[in-house]
Amino acid sequence: MEKPYRLGIDLGGTNLGVLLLDIRKIDDIDHGVLATKQCPTRWRDGYEAVADDMTELCLACLEEAQVDKEAVLYAGIGSPGVIDSEKGLILFSSNLKFLKAPMAEALQQRLDLPVSLANDANAAALGEARLGAAQGCRDAVVITLGTGVGGGVIVDGKILVGFNGGGGELGHHVVEAHGRICSCGRRGCWEEYCSAHGLLQTAKEVLLEHPASFLWQQTDGNGCLQDCRDIFTAYDHGDRAANEIIRLYTKMLGVGIINMINLFQPEVLAIGGGLGARCDIYIPYIEPLLQQEVFAYQWMTPTRLVPAALGNDAGLFGAALLLN
Repeated sequence: MEKPYRLGIDLGGTNLGVLLLDIRKIDDIDHGVLATKQCPTRWRDGYEAVADDMTELCLACLEEAQVDKEAVLYAGIGSPGVIDSEKGLILFSSNLKFLKAPMAEALQQRLDLPVSLANDANAAALGEARLGAAQGCRDAVVITLGTGVGGGVIVDGKILVGFNGGGGELGHHVVEAHGRICSCGRRGCWEEYCSAHGLLQTAKEVLLEHPASFLWQQTDGNGCLQDCRDIFTAYDHGDRAANEIIRLYTKMLGVGIINMINLFQPEVLAIGGGLGARCDIYIPYIEPLLQQEVFAYQWMTPTRLVPAALGNDAGLFGAALLLN
């Protein structure tokens, strides 16, 4: 193999991650990962600043692994938003506030390598389909719970992108009519309830009714928490307010998941992203609801609800495998 190395880039709303992959070792237990780097995403400074950081992280990975850039076939980027993969544009991203940003070209100029660009949740779904929880499945859905709620849909072995590149925006289907205002402009989007921001908003609403709870002590005095991990820590310690927060969060998560199953009837629905780490809570709650609310459940082979196997690295792997 002439150029065995791939760079995968996960452009998140909070963090920017890079992975260097040796494709010859893809079947090893570590899937051929040679180096990873991460830094905060400076989206407020514009796409050029983000491209600068991408370049720095890519070069740091190459240096750590002692790999020459000439041995890298390409770099793949997974980005939130509506993507024009052919032109390498982030057409619109509500999380990054980018509009027609030529991200692939910006990185290609700096890195002097071919660059491919895809939606981040589609990249995560591709990673799980190739190497993770949906490996071998012809039809699957992967949801990512993090800064936003992303989703990737695999139909007959291919990522569903829509005729205009905007397909699979699962976080922006409505689960609560006339609900919270979403950054996309709609009301009641799944993202507004099941993203990290959505969980913190639910926590505030609940904590204002439970000022004597242990979890209230972690707030700023107005019911606002800064870190979702505080909620799960309190939940694990039996805090009543935290239990109510997680119950409401999981309820809304279940609404969206059942919608996804009714729409796509995937063989597997995998839950990933940072908040997806607590599938030990979500899945036992949601599975009984599938029997009650999934259309014609008793007449069909049921969808398997599973944790994503690659964790936060799914998007990195998918980005590195975009052209494979």
